[in-house]
Amino acid sequence: MLGPGTTDAGTDDNGHGTGESANLFATAPDCTLKPVKAATASGALVNMTAAFNAAVALGPDVITNSWSSDIHSGPLSAADQARAAAVSAAWAAGIVVVFAAGNGHWGFPGQHPDVIAVGGVAIDQSGGLRASDYASGFDSQIYPGRRVPDVSGLVGLLPKAELIMLPVPPGSAIDRDLAGGTYPVGDETAPDDGWAVFSGTSAATPQVAGVCALLKQACPRLGPAEVRELLMATARDITAGTNHPTFGNTAVPGPDTATGAGLVDAQEAVLLAQRRCGTTAAGDGPLRPDDVAIETGGLVATVVMRPASGRSLDDAPPITADTLDVLRPDPAAVEAVTRELTAAGFAVGPLVGIGMAIAGPADAFAAYFGTGVETAAAGDSSAAGARELPVPEALAGSVHAVTFEPPVEPVS
Repeated sequence: MLGPGTTDAGTDDNGHGTGESANLFATAPDCTLKPVKAATASGALVNMTAAFNAAVALGPDVITNSWSSDIHSGPLSAADQARAAAVSAAWAAGIVVVFAAGNGHWGFPGQHPDVIAVGGVAIDQSGGLRASDYASGFDSQIYPGRRVPDVSGLVGLLPKAELIMLPVPPGSAIDRDLAGGTYPVGDETAPDDGWAVFSGTSAATPQVAGVCALLKQACPRLGPAEVRELLMATARDITAGTNHPTFGNTAVPGPDTATGAGLVDAQEAVLLAQRRCGTTAAGDGPLRPDDVAIETGGLVATVVMRPASGRSLDDAPPITADTLDVLRPDPAAVEAVTRELTAAGFAVGPLVGIGMAIAGPADAFAAYFGTGVETAAAGDSSAAGARELPVPEALAGSVHAVTFEPPVEPVS
């Protein structure tokens, strides 16, 4: 399906989404995949909070995210606070959220406490395992005590992490860009044959998400934290290698910042889930599709609401499932803002966490917010980075910020 602000649901000009989907089916061949398109033809990402909420709207057991931004330390912007709150709301509602830790950068939301963060383990032709020097691993500077990753999937080594032969649309950007050459700096395939060799934590993430789906199949009552616990308890410990040079963390016996608990072991994790199933309490269940749906098309922004408690988001604690309740807005204020924006010509998605997506044509944004909202051309990330629009007086008492995110080139 189309995420807000995207077009051509049946076309993957880049190839990234198609290739990563194959990793999912490699570990969970019988799963049902409902992809959400969230990028332009060049692979530039389009308002990922709105796209994430569109995925939540499908009512899944697991959401796999082969993307992230690079955030070393706080404070988080209003846009990133809304993204964190959306992740926490999904996790609290029983959806297993899986994110890439990053390929040499400080992955966000991969470092959020309410996700399963996925790093990388490299495998050689003899089956030897070591930490991938292409994958991120670190102690979060935003969330004290948060070690990234939790577990790892298979990822190649520098310079290009070329490890897994994956299907892509023939002639897509990845098919062309990785073609030819000599391994490991080229995949030795034709530029239009529909195959490419790549990996990264973008590939490891759906591998792990597939195992999460197997755990939910074995024991549907498992909550997200329990799924993460089972993955970590049964992972294969990795004791060799060092992760990306940005971090330089060495794999040691036991959990570490090179590979987390180690390489996921689907068989052992499923067996443990089956043993636990009879004693696992039921969760609250996932959010319903109608709770977060928003129409696609037009430009997209995120309205970040003020907490009903009167607390400022500028000095709020990191937003997690444990702190989200004290930051929720007044339902009456949400209703009033929704009416106001609907009357101004916007499609308004219901609240998820502390934010709600709005979509509309550029002239509607210009007329209401008093500023133009330009779009980045395909492949142009010169307008990268969320920016805040002026908050009109009619919204000022209830709205903390309105953030617009132009399409940006992905970093994972």
